[in-house]
Amino acid sequence: ETRERVTAALQRAGTVVAEHPIIDAVTAEVPVGRLRAFAESDDVRHVSVDAIVASSQTSTVPTLAENTLNATLALPAGNELGKDVGVAVIDSGIVNHDQIPVSVFYDIVTSATRNVKQFDTYGHGTHVAGIIRAKDDKSDARYRSVAPGARLIGLRVLSDNGSGYTSTVI
Repeated sequence: ETRERVTAALQRAGTVVAEHPIIDAVTAEVPVGRLRAFAESDDVRHVSVDAIVASSQTSTVPTLAENTLNATLALPAGNELGKDVGVAVIDSGIVNHDQIPVSVFYDIVTSATRNVKQFDTYGHGTHVAGIIRAKDDKSDARYRSVAPGARLIGLRVLSDNGSGYTSTVI
């Protein structure tokens, strides 16, 4: 009921861009001149800017021994690590490649459609996904993943330049 009142007030004051019922929140564009009065309403608990978020492009360096990454992270080696675990990669996407198997992929940037063909025009999400889960049957042992038994869930929330908005991530 409170969210409905806040949403109605936002529609009068500005434009509702998205609703986030799971966290009882709304994303909206509000003119600066109306923001203070809206923020001081008894129904409003918090107002924040829809901040720009961005990935930090990284690179990998080959390890010298088989799966040194697991030891570095204090994780045991083996193909069962991550079994029965789904890991969501909330990033720039995941490239469609047989060495990085993805269970389900959503492109939140352009739509909320499930099972769209996966892609990653920036590359950071693929980098992260490959660290988490990659098939080891053809990979160089120096680059093996930390959870080869995990299921990958791809959520593309960052655009082609690796940036996006807090509301998209939410």
